[in-house]
Amino acid sequence: MRGLSIGIFLLFFGLVGCNSVASYQAHLQKELTPEQQKKDIRFAQKKINKLHPSIDWYLPKGAFDHSMDSLVEATKNFKKPNDLFFQLSPLVAQVRQGHMRLGFLPEKVTKQEAKRRKKLGMGPMSQVPIILHDEKFYLSRNLSGDSTIKVGSRFLKINGISLDSLYQKHRKTYTSDGFNQTYFPYRFQRSFSNIYALEFGFLDSLQCTFSWKDSEYTKMVHRKKSVENKEKTSSKTTKDTTKVISTKQITFSKKENIRKKKRIFGYDVASSKFQRELQWIGKDSAVAYLKIRGFSKGRYRKAYQQIFDEITQKQGKYLVIDLRDNPGGLLNEITELYSYLSDKPFQMIDTPTVVSKTSMLSPYWNTAPWYAYPIAVPMYPFFAVFQTIKTKKTTQGTYQYALESSKIKTPKPNNFKGEVFVLINGGSFSASCLFSSMVQTERRGILIGEETGGTAHGTVAGFMPVYRLPNSKLPLRLGIMDIRPVKVKGVEGRGVLPDIELLPSLEDKLQRKDPELGWVLNKLQK
Repeated sequence: MRGLSIGIFLLFFGLVGCNSVASYQAHLQKELTPEQQKKDIRFAQKKINKLHPSIDWYLPKGAFDHSMDSLVEATKNFKKPNDLFFQLSPLVAQVRQGHMRLGFLPEKVTKQEAKRRKKLGMGPMSQVPIILHDEKFYLSRNLSGDSTIKVGSRFLKINGISLDSLYQKHRKTYTSDGFNQTYFPYRFQRSFSNIYALEFGFLDSLQCTFSWKDSEYTKMVHRKKSVENKEKTSSKTTKDTTKVISTKQITFSKKENIRKKKRIFGYDVASSKFQRELQWIGKDSAVAYLKIRGFSKGRYRKAYQQIFDEITQKQGKYLVIDLRDNPGGLLNEITELYSYLSDKPFQMIDTPTVVSKTSMLSPYWNTAPWYAYPIAVPMYPFFAVFQTIKTKKTTQGTYQYALESSKIKTPKPNNFKGEVFVLINGGSFSASCLFSSMVQTERRGILIGEETGGTAHGTVAGFMPVYRLPNSKLPLRLGIMDIRPVKVKGVEGRGVLPDIELLPSLEDKLQRKDPELGWVLNKLQK
């Protein structure tokens, strides 16, 4: 009987899941009336005006409302939800705040269809991964088994559709912080799998058009079970400077297991990598290399304590902090990290600005999942009182919300006193930029690489609720706290500019060379 009950239970939720996917797919094809579209546009306009503290930071006053009003007046035809996305998202992006964005609705599949594809093997696009260089697409690897497809070929089209045109189409739908342009290709490449699914669906075969030595050629790539000619990067010998890094990881006592390590250092299952990873360069362990892929997962306080204890123990003289492609995360984490670099009290950010006394109450129900409501409902009065107390009205009539990161902090007893190098690029965003800006303004290290994707002057982020537009169900994410560093240098609206600008060439990317880290090592060798 028990087995029968479990079977009925699983069958019920399986049927619900199938119906849910079918309903979702039907919604994607539903045509919204002009009135429904106008209602969604007004909903987005109202939410942004109500919660965003700095709409006019990079826009003339009134420009946002004018563009939204114009779109409402121009809306006359029936459109599907994702068609509305391509019309409305550029108007959200014009505010030039990268944390605020309108998302599209990706395609979903049933569990049965997912199992079918998994059984058939690797999808065609996974066999011909791309890299972006100078806003052009190139084939970075060939996992198809077809040796006539040349790595490094210019990737021109998928099923007859130009990749260049896709890039220009989607580039309008999101933004960096401010006016810097380096963020766009990194964001597009990071989101390409979702963009591909939106534009082409999930296909078992693709027609790919390439260019090699001024000669164009087309190949069919099919879903396949096995992957021939898979690169064994772990055993491949190369002159790449990153290969000098020892594979020895942070040592743990026998009592600590792998689960604890993953919990502390923030293990990402999808990439099979840790958020924070310390390695050593050279036999004498003089150079510590700290790769930080994001300021979010894991228990950062314990992680940095162990990391800097090891650096102190091994008497590391130089520290390389790699923030390339780091999208940001917790302000408290970058404050904690900097406390290991500073030898004097410091303040990471000013007290953030919000729109009103009740701004911080708005995201409460939005961020709580439905199954948490039994706990969330009785807790709300306490939450409301706490948030209201933390929100103060200034003498200028604005409102500020006190954060831990806006307080003066003292350095750690085992703070690192050696030379610091920070690697940055256009994929460095949000908290990565605030940290890099702090290092630069305090002259605590040398920044190497490319202008960051986020600005040096701050961002609008903090709590970031997501609202669904009432008819299209498109997700609108908002940042509601104006966060700015205490000290800043550089041009308003630009990213953190490196002290040493180094941009990897196409050959560097294809051969996985690392000129930024190479520059540091060459400097230290001299």
